[in-house]
Amino acid sequence: MRILLAALWMCLPPAKVRWQTALPVKQALVKMKFGADAATSTQARQLLASADNVYLIVMEGLPQRIAQMGGARLQANLKKSTMLKRGDKPPILPMQIEVGGHGNGWEVDALG
Repeated sequence: MRILLAALWMCLPPAKVRWQTALPVKQALVKMKFGADAATSTQARQLLASADNVYLIVMEGLPQRIAQMGGARLQANLKKSTMLKRGDKPPILPMQIEVGGHGNGWEVDALG
């Protein structure tokens, strides 16, 4: 199944991948939420200072045909074949995979 899944990913149009819990992303979200007050807001500073104990990786813009694999089956296959590699460190495996419709395509969220 991994070969089939790898072949499926190679046939897909480009998708967006975002490390949702990365500091630059959090900073951008705080700026969007608080605007000009982002630098002085206590709540904004608290959001930026909060430690995340998980990595949230989002892949969005996947075509609707990805749903043809079936939600539960796709989630199970993605959970088996998805990992976050960090140099020589052991890979981080996802604790949870969520797949769902989003805008013009499908979104995959990997929580590890």
